[in-house]
Amino acid sequence: EQPADGLSHARARAALGAITCALELGHAMRSADGARAKLSAVVQVTGGEMMIEGEVTVASLRTDGGFDHAQYSLTSSDGREAKLYLMNEFMAMDIADKRVTTFPDTISVFDTVTGLPLKSGEINVGMSVAVLVVPYRKLPVSRGVLDKSAYPELEVALGIELMRYVFV
Repeated sequence: EQPADGLSHARARAALGAITCALELGHAMRSADGARAKLSAVVQVTGGEMMIEGEVTVASLRTDGGFDHAQYSLTSSDGREAKLYLMNEFMAMDIADKRVTTFPDTISVFDTVTGLPLKSGEINVGMSVAVLVVPYRKLPVSRGVLDKSAYPELEVALGIELMRYVFV
């Protein structure tokens, strides 16, 4: 069923409130003094959690078919190991070989020296990073992120399971 006009279509499909949320987050980060304060501001505004902090030990990024594919590993100071999977955006994270978060949750990597978010191509071996996870129910998301038809192709491309974690 097609909505009668563009505005109705946008309301039905858009991540309503996303721009307001982004502006609030940007203001909080700009107001924070220092890396730790920036990271705290991100957690406070998003309602997320810094799930792990550590040194990047593996950074493998390639572009294939117009998509960035990557795997990153990091080790925390207490010895926990995390693996992040990316296909244009972070799709999942395992800690100690156990899945802790999966898209459509927001997974973001931050430089602990600057407190700023990192693009996938900026993440390098030896960097100190923190990984933020925000459950998708806490942020505005479009309905499309819960379209089951997209997940089987993603699972094949990433080589990991997604649907069993998203559609519980």
